[in-house]
Amino acid sequence: TRLDVRVCMSIGTISADVARTSEPHASPPHARLEAVRRLVSAGIDAGVLAAPILPGLSDSEESLDAVAAAAARSGATFFSTRPLKLDPSVKPHYFAFLAERFPALLPAAQARFAERVNPERAYTDMLEERACECYGVVRRTIEEFDSPSGRAYRLVAGGHPAPRSTSEGGKA
Repeated sequence: TRLDVRVCMSIGTISADVARTSEPHASPPHARLEAVRRLVSAGIDAGVLAAPILPGLSDSEESLDAVAAAAARSGATFFSTRPLKLDPSVKPHYFAFLAERFPALLPAAQARFAERVNPERAYTDMLEERACECYGVVRRTIEEFDSPSGRAYRLVAGGHPAPRSTSEGGKA
């Protein structure tokens, strides 16, 4: 019997400093990317879930581009995003983390998550749009599929993400 298995490795940033600060007990990004490389080399469908994406810390175009590029270099077969979700039990800890490490980001986070667990849909849509742009502007090189985290983008026929360029409709 053959089982279809898909492994999603969460990598919210490739910045060692941001990763160490925001997830001090997690494996560093380079180790997770190496795990993706080894899984794919072994024939396992493995990709990167850019998660959690932290507003003001890892949600910039530059940061997402860097995660997507690192995913591509590791051979990831798909790429998706997952914004920060603040369940009620997590919210006070995250706000305390911001207050201690990034106090300038605290007011915006408190406003964004005051009455909600997930960020607003427009923000999530913007991240998904960036994911698609980062992992291949030329839509014919990827296919969209449903994943537990939402939309993900799979490389088709062993292709590699196309470089972003203005001639393809992306941002240089």
